Amino acid sequence: MEISDRYQPETKMKALLPFAILLGASAASAVPAVPPTQLQRTQLTQPGAPQPAKLPGVSDAGNAILAKAQTTPDPMLVDLAGKQRAVHQQIVAAVMAPTVDLTKLGALLKQQQGLITQVLARRDDRLLQVAAQLTPADRSAFLHALANPPGGGAPR
Repeated sequence: MEISDRYQPETKMKALLPFAILLGASAASAVPAVPPTQLQRTQLTQPGAPQPAKLPGVSDAGNAILAKAQTTPDPMLVDLAGKQRAVHQQIVAAVMAPTVDLTKLGALLKQQQGLITQVLARRDDRLLQVAAQLTPADRSAFLHALANPPGGGAPR
């Protein structure tokens, strides 16, 4: 198995982006190199920020549950994102050093991969928690929207 078969963060991010958006998690938190944008922080923290879009086929009560999930930051994801940024900074420092210590770089990359795995697991858990709060009809519409986003095509 090649490394590219085991670890394709770009592909994983494209597949998980709709989940992240609907659950209010910063898409940047799964990629350590990119901190959350000011707009993303503003959307989650300031009154009067744009309201989450309503999903077609989901009742008003179901959309209220989804909106709450979108606008409520997950402290665990916030913590993991901070850890990812710190590890990324260490990776950059290790790579920019006059002599690259491959053992240290390898350990940092494994640490980074572990954090990414934790983020993905937490997002999956959060998705299931939110879906469990929905009625069966709303749950079906929500999960279908994730699998086949409006506008057609596969999730990006």
